[in-house]
Amino acid sequence: MGRIDRLVISGGEKIDPREVEDAVSAIVGVEEVMALGLPDPEWGQKLVVYYTGQELVDWKERLKEQLATYKLPKEMLRVDRLPLDEKGKFLRPS
Repeated sequence: MGRIDRLVISGGEKIDPREVEDAVSAIVGVEEVMALGLPDPEWGQKLVVYYTGQELVDWKERLKEQLATYKLPKEMLRVDRLPLDEKGKFLRPS
């Protein structure tokens, strides 16, 4: 899957999930990150980030320093683990 295939269009703005994943990964206590665009009636797609590691309560403040406002996730959800395939790559919904 190429970079263009992963672009999220939210409120008419194009967001590269990889850029958001890199910013979230830089937060101390975060282990793995997966950003996805999910269908949303208001935004078209909303950017949702799933991550493993420590619970983050101030994630929005931390990310505001690195990302444009429109690139901030609408939700950040901590999970115990992210889905991986047999090669250790993230399984993304198609």
